[in-house]
Amino acid sequence: SDFIVVARKKENNWYIGAMTDWDERKLEIIFDFLPDGEYEIEIWEDGLNADKQAGDFRTIKSKISKHSKMSVKMASGGGWAAIISPQE
Repeated sequence: SDFIVVARKKENNWYIGAMTDWDERKLEIIFDFLPDGEYEIEIWEDGLNADKQAGDFRTIKSKISKHSKMSVKMASGGGWAAIISPQE
């Protein structure tokens, strides 16, 4: 296959992971599967040189809701991961 995106829920948290083959790829993730409310998302995404150095990544924290959409860019052979937790 060319790429994969999976999501799993455990208790109140969602875990999302994506990876691509040797083609750089851009995806859009729509969070309409979330119930109403505000959520925090912690993301690990490929850095600028991830296609040359696998350890190049950055971590981002942000707020989302079920109305949010996110553009995900993966480097050649790269990936993306996130944990979504409800706001308390």
